[in-house]
Amino acid sequence: MATQMVMPRIDDTVCDPACGSGGFLVMVLKEMAPKFEEIARTKARVSADALLREYADKHIRGIDFNPDLARVAKMNMVLNDDGHTGIFHRDSLIAFEEWDGPLLEKIRPNSMDIVLTNPPFGKKCVIDDKKILRNFDLGHKWERQEDGRWAMTDQVEHARTPDILFIEDVSTCCARTVGWR
Repeated sequence: MATQMVMPRIDDTVCDPACGSGGFLVMVLKEMAPKFEEIARTKARVSADALLREYADKHIRGIDFNPDLARVAKMNMVLNDDGHTGIFHRDSLIAFEEWDGPLLEKIRPNSMDIVLTNPPFGKKCVIDDKKILRNFDLGHKWERQEDGRWAMTDQVEHARTPDILFIEDVSTCCARTVGWR
């Protein structure tokens, strides 16, 4: 349903920064398959499968903190017409400056058109690494000013649940905000 709501186009780059087993990304491929079948029908010697694999390689990105889930996502993508080269085992909440080669080659700041994600929720999973929290406005304490406005302080929170940080993280990944098309 989420994939159908954002209606990805064939030139959209889609990222799930907490991809788990890759469910959203697989659904993007399934949503794209008929579009590439239509293109293949109108052009000689063009394979819909090849077009879909090319799209997946260029436009599907997934990151997961859990190495086992990242492997599952890669396999899920292979079983569903590929795209596994865009899946990475990393912590997507660390600063872009700390990302390494292969990941930075595929994902750069403001390079995603659509972010589909279901980040980890709940009190059991918390981010308490000050180095990570410091990179997020929502990782800082905020104080109400005399004029009623809120202002961020230099003081970093003790911990935040990842869902709060992912709200801000998603906004830095996207080149544009995806609304209803």
